[in-house]
Amino acid sequence: MTDEHRSDVVLAESEAAPVAATGVSPPAEAPMVLPAEVARSTGDSATAAYTGPGAGNSSGRTTSAGSRTLTPVPIAWQSWPVIDSVWVLLGLTGVVVAVPTVVWSTVRNLPMAVACGLVAAYSVWRQFVPTLFELNALGVTTRTLGRSRRVPWISIDRFVVGNRGALLTSSGAPLEIFRGLYLPWGGHREQILSSLRYYLPHAEDAQ
Repeated sequence: MTDEHRSDVVLAESEAAPVAATGVSPPAEAPMVLPAEVARSTGDSATAAYTGPGAGNSSGRTTSAGSRTLTPVPIAWQSWPVIDSVWVLLGLTGVVVAVPTVVWSTVRNLPMAVACGLVAAYSVWRQFVPTLFELNALGVTTRTLGRSRRVPWISIDRFVVGNRGALLTSSGAPLEIFRGLYLPWGGHREQILSSLRYYLPHAEDAQ
């Protein structure tokens, strides 16, 4: 071996010796940083384009939860038309009195006049007593004079929205308009409409 080669070996060993003597290891290689990790540390908005594993998972869950429809809160309210409005009281009282009066003055038949008066009173008697309404997952419940009636959602095919309330009916039923259930708003118009549209998604919403 020539002197030139021998001197090269000696130089290489002499450079490595101080490292072994001092016990200090050379600096470790810096770990590879993914684009998403760089963006999280720097706040760079460009990481939205990163499509690596796990990208977009959290935003997908947020979107799914945000679009979920919550079940409406049950609503209960009382309606007493003749107490809530003096005009309703005067109007209904006038009808009940006027019908038999007109019949008596026309045909002079007392039994017929009384019968017409009873029919008129029967058609509006619910307006003279308080009624409790309740909407929940089971349907619509009404309570009047201690009597309770529940109409399940499955039996309602149509609801008609009016200025003061909504009429719930079953299409094809005899005398549908007279056999339907009328819901006065009672200050809960938006809540009632939200419940109707939630529990009756396939019903006809007639204005």
